[in-house]
Amino acid sequence: SYDYIGWALPDWVGPNPVTYDVEHSVTIYAPKKTWYTFKGWKEYVKSGENSRTFVQDIFESGNSITIAAWATWHKKYEAQWTRNSYTVSFYPNGWSDIDSQSVLYNAKIELTTALQNFGSSKEWYTFDGWYTTSNFADWTDFDFENDVVTDRLNLYAKWDKDRYTITYDLDGGELTNQLDD
Repeated sequence: SYDYIGWALPDWVGPNPVTYDVEHSVTIYAPKKTWYTFKGWKEYVKSGENSRTFVQDIFESGNSITIAAWATWHKKYEAQWTRNSYTVSFYPNGWSDIDSQSVLYNAKIELTTALQNFGSSKEWYTFDGWYTTSNFADWTDFDFENDVVTDRLNLYAKWDKDRYTITYDLDGGELTNQLDD
């Protein structure tokens, strides 16, 4: 029997067998699971109805295993998974460097001291946040408290130019050709 939980066999593989006999060897193929890497199988072997169960980890090249002909024990295979991690890269656009992070699938980015202090001082600019696109399109800002990583991610710092007010004292005069912002 198999215990996969969230698995699917690769498209090129037929279904894994659920029984075998002493005259034929059978191959058990590695399953796949979105956002996880298949590590191998945990094998439970029971030699008879009232016998002790033996447990071993099987991590073979290619992650498929073969039960040889003339094997006579009941077997159970449990899939072992490792959650994928993804690189998050930061592009500060003219400010000090921020180290990239390796983040597990569906986890939040660690708010390092460098990230917490980021944007506190870039002369003549105000930090407007991290965005998932370099053109800072609408709805692409990244929310560190709520957003999670599901794939490789590039974050770009958005800086708005500081704007300064010009005040005129015209001493009774009037401006002509005034431009709007």
